[in-house]
Amino acid sequence: MTRQQLIQGSMRQGGEIAVIVLLAAVLQWLWPQGFLSMQGFCLLVLGLALAKTVFFFVENLTHILLATRNNMPYHRVLGLMGVNMVQITLSFAFDFWCLRRRMRPTSAPSMRNGAARSRSLSSSF
Repeated sequence: MTRQQLIQGSMRQGGEIAVIVLLAAVLQWLWPQGFLSMQGFCLLVLGLALAKTVFFFVENLTHILLATRNNMPYHRVLGLMGVNMVQITLSFAFDFWCLRRRMRPTSAPSMRNGAARSRSLSSSF
């Protein structure tokens, strides 16, 4: 792998991480604007999660096919898969964060009751 290919690969991976962070920022900006109801916002996050799942599947498959075709060393394949796993984890962590920030404790009485039960359980120890 040449230095230029390494730089291009790093720029691509960095760009993908920037897009993931940008999508989360756009979601966080979109909610206070009042364009979407809570259900609409959840459906938007779900749609983005599905699109990202397809993207990551295709990207991982492409990396595997290129690695086998080019007889890439095993440690490089593992490195690419590791970076992709970090991107996937970061992406879905942001999705969870977006949804969690929009949940209101008053809208989920079962969660409120569960939290009260866990507080009473922890105070008994």
